Amino acid sequence: MQNNLKVFFILFVLCSIVYFSFRKISFELTIFLIFFILFFLYFFSDRIILLRYKAKKIENHYINKILEEISKKAEIRQPKIYISEISIANIFVVGKNKRDSSVVITKNLLEKLNKEELKAVIAYSIACIKNDFPLIASMVSVIAYLIVGFAILIKKFFDIITPKKSKIGLIFFSVIVSFAALILQMTISRKDRFKADQKAVKLLEHPYALIEAMKKLDKEKAEGFEWSAHLFFVSPLAKHASVIFSTHPTTGERIRKLRKFWRKKQKQIF
Repeated sequence: MQNNLKVFFILFVLCSIVYFSFRKISFELTIFLIFFILFFLYFFSDRIILLRYKAKKIENHYINKILEEISKKAEIRQPKIYISEISIANIFVVGKNKRDSSVVITKNLLEKLNKEELKAVIAYSIACIKNDFPLIASMVSVIAYLIVGFAILIKKFFDIITPKKSKIGLIFFSVIVSFAALILQMTISRKDRFKADQKAVKLLEHPYALIEAMKKLDKEKAEGFEWSAHLFFVSPLAKHASVIFSTHPTTGERIRKLRKFWRKKQKQIF
């Protein structure tokens, strides 16, 4: 419910900006742009991400069996499964709702994790879908992608028209990228990670494989994922970038909270 309210808030802000920017030019154009933005973000955000990461739908008997088992436990429709050949080992989810979501596994993930750890990160992904995370995450990714892309164009433009020593393009780039980071931080809560971690542990009935998967995947860092880092199970960003686009708590903090949550749960049982 909370993430659905965030979706409404983002769309409201975007539509308000369009309305107050274009209403004096043409009211009809303004209404058309508002409907176009709503239609585009809802129906195409997940597809754009899948295309951007060259994710291909696969039929893997073992993974499908895990998805079926955990989806039944979580009482949601089984998501589609995609594989991407991006350079890092990680996993993320995109989609519109609990009935139309996709889990994207990177090829390196299958080589990095054992069977129990793979099951654990899939359980985390199912927990994200259960918490209505895919739609907000997908929409914000596309918005951030467009903003960062615009910032790169602005920087290249100033690099061409100004001397090499000029810092104007870099300043504009930094300001615009910081704006994208601010949007991400405002809409993607770190609490969503803890909630998904805890729900995954409930589905697994133990935290150990999830903790081991976190430790392994936390070592996988790369550049170029700033606009979509919040999608992933653990942040794929190097330290200097993760400070700006800080949508993940540290892995150490997640592990501590998970262990504390599990100890408390065990005490309640006994």
